Amino acid sequence: MTLMISGGGGGGGATALSGLSDVTLAALANGQILQYNSGTGKWENTALTGQLTYKGSFNATAGTPGLTNALKGDFYVIDVAGTQFGVNWSIGDHLIVNDDMGGVIDPAKINKIDNTDAVSSVNGATGVVVLDSDDVAEGAVNLYYTDARADARADARIAASNMTALADVSYTAGVAIDNYVLTYDHAAGGWRAEVATSAPVDSVNGATGVVVLDSDDVAEGAANLYYTDARADARADARIAASNMTALADVSYTAGAGIDNYVLTYDHAAGGWRAEAAASAPVDSVNGATGVVVLDSDDVAEGAANLYYTDARADARADARIAASNMTALA
Repeated sequence: MTLMISGGGGGGGATALSGLSDVTLAALANGQILQYNSGTGKWENTALTGQLTYKGSFNATAGTPGLTNALKGDFYVIDVAGTQFGVNWSIGDHLIVNDDMGGVIDPAKINKIDNTDAVSSVNGATGVVVLDSDDVAEGAVNLYYTDARADARADARIAASNMTALADVSYTAGVAIDNYVLTYDHAAGGWRAEVATSAPVDSVNGATGVVVLDSDDVAEGAANLYYTDARADARADARIAASNMTALADVSYTAGAGIDNYVLTYDHAAGGWRAEAAASAPVDSVNGATGVVVLDSDDVAEGAANLYYTDARADARADARIAASNMTALA
């Protein structure tokens, strides 16, 4: 049951209950309540005494169960709509007995609580309903968010705005700042319009726009030269020609007449090469050959002890062994 008071027309001042056509107030006392009287069709003040006793469902078509002996405070919930006691009842309405019937039905002792305005479903859902925005259709005024709507709104705002609307940009537009540039001022914490310190760049090596160069786009100058193999070889040859073995990190000796005919010998403990007297006279030639000499047996003459193999020598040795043996030597 909901009691609603509407001032209507937007006028000032509150409407008093006594001024309502469907409210009758008489002999008001503290703690009284408004109770609807179906006999008079009005809300009337009455004392709140006793308590309600739920008696079950009431069939407003059949008029059952009977109410001739109903007691004050009995109440029923209408489960079948109909008309009884001169009142139209809807499913869900409450029938309340406001005084003992005493064996005779008195419609003045029956009150109706109209529950036809109770919610029976929400967006087609019943029971304990919990909705989210997916369950509620979009109206004509309160629209749902979409990326397209947000983008369109942002585009409109951006189109209607300018740089001075930004919190960190400060300048006053006008002819006086033609060709000025925005320069960041750390102390002020923002950008301000200033005269350009130099003419702006129009192009870089003939390119405009967002220019990204590599060395192929930049011509060689007179001082900073590009690398070439020929330049590197020439520089290396010059460095090598101007250097000597003592410049090597793993070679250690002091040049001078005192080490004439010394040789470089590797010293594992010292981790490098050092100049030392040769252990014996160095080889000048091998079997008459010089340079990087590689010999085979054809280059070495036969001595008196170590003789080269020949078929004749092999045959002679075999014949001698056979002649000195007998059959018992055969396996």
